Amino acid sequence: MNFSFGIKNTVSIFPAIFLFCCIGIYSINSLPTDVMFIAFFGLVGYGLIKLGFEPAFLGAADFDRFIAKDDEIIARLMNQLGLKK
Repeated sequence: MNFSFGIKNTVSIFPAIFLFCCIGIYSINSLPTDVMFIAFFGLVGYGLIKLGFEPAFLGAADFDRFIAKDDEIIARLMNQLGLKK
């Protein structure tokens, strides 16, 4: 599976993305453990891709059904509150 998205030199792009993600995560709470968590889950995601799992396998097929159900619930709630959508 090729995730390069048509970019020729992905070897130099991915470390830069990782670096900016680490800087962004660290800047939120200034905790090194947050950076460790993101690195751990990144490695877990990489391992799952190497094992053959799809990147978006959780509910991607039923996304439209969930959106329709959310709209229905919101419409009922607004109707009960006397608000018009």
